[in-house]
Amino acid sequence: NILLDSEIQVSRVAMPEGASDDIGSQAVTDAFMKAAEKGITIEYYEEGDEIHADRFAFSVLSPHASMTGSNERSLVLYTVIDGMRLLTLGDLPEDCEMEEIPQCDILKVAHHGSRYATSQTLIKKASPQVAVISVGRNSYGHPADRVLDDLYSIGAEVYRTDRSGCVTIKNSAKGCIVETFVKR
Repeated sequence: NILLDSEIQVSRVAMPEGASDDIGSQAVTDAFMKAAEKGITIEYYEEGDEIHADRFAFSVLSPHASMTGSNERSLVLYTVIDGMRLLTLGDLPEDCEMEEIPQCDILKVAHHGSRYATSQTLIKKASPQVAVISVGRNSYGHPADRVLDDLYSIGAEVYRTDRSGCVTIKNSAKGCIVETFVKR
C-alpha cells in the first residue's frame, strides 16, 4: 500500500498464480483494492514464466501449480542485470525451496530471516556476496541466528532493514555498491 500511495508510478503488479484465491492478510486485501481503484493491472505468474520490465527479464522460479498457502506461493525471482545476479525469495518456506538453486551475487533472504526459511543448503548453493533481510521490530525472533550464522559462514555481507534502514544496491564496474539510509 505504501508503494501504491508513493510518488513512484506503478503501472502493474506481479503476483503469484492463485494469490487472489488465498488472500491471507488485510494488507494484501487493501493492496488489491488500492490497485483496482488506481487502475493498476495485476498480473499472475508461476514457475517457468518470465516477467519483463523495461530492459529486464526476471525468471520465475516458484511457485509451481501444486503449492498452496500465501507463503508457499511466494514469487521467487532470478535475474541478471548488467552481470549482477539477483535472487529474491519472497516468504518461501525452507520445505518449498527449488531443487535447482542458481548462484547469485545478491540474495533477498526469505520471510524476514525466519528460521523456517532460507536453508543452509540454499545459502551455500546460491553463495551470495550480499544478503538483504527485510525485517522490522517483531516478536518472532526474525532474523533467526541460524540464518545469520549461515550467511556469515559463507562470507556474505548482511544488511538488515531494521538496522540499516533503506538498502539500495547499485551495480558498477567495481561490483555491487550497497548504500543504506536510516531515517532518524
